[in-house]
Amino acid sequence: MDVHNVLSMEKCFKSWKPFPVDGICVRESDSKNSCDGDSGGPLISIQKMPNQQQNRHVLLGILSFGTSCEALQNNTIPKTSVYTRLDFYQQKLNNIIDWKNENFDGFDFSDL
Repeated sequence: MDVHNVLSMEKCFKSWKPFPVDGICVRESDSKNSCDGDSGGPLISIQKMPNQQQNRHVLLGILSFGTSCEALQNNTIPKTSVYTRLDFYQQKLNNIIDWKNENFDGFDFSDL
């Protein structure tokens, strides 16, 4: 998905009430948008790295919800989506990753 701009919290409050404190609100391009079934998809920033040939891809968020497909097809409301900010949960994610990297042979992680 091509994202044209991240919206301010104030603008997002106008589209989505209530708005989650861990959200990033984006307005999407006319030709690209999220739709039903896209939840869990990534919001990625591609950063040019000085003195390197390859760019760095940074995962900023995970799609939570957005404009319904029906509204998108009817052009009745702006194409916006709300992503969960990963930096909001960075410490918790780091703790889980560190913990799971330990040797826990036979432990069932399905309850996490």
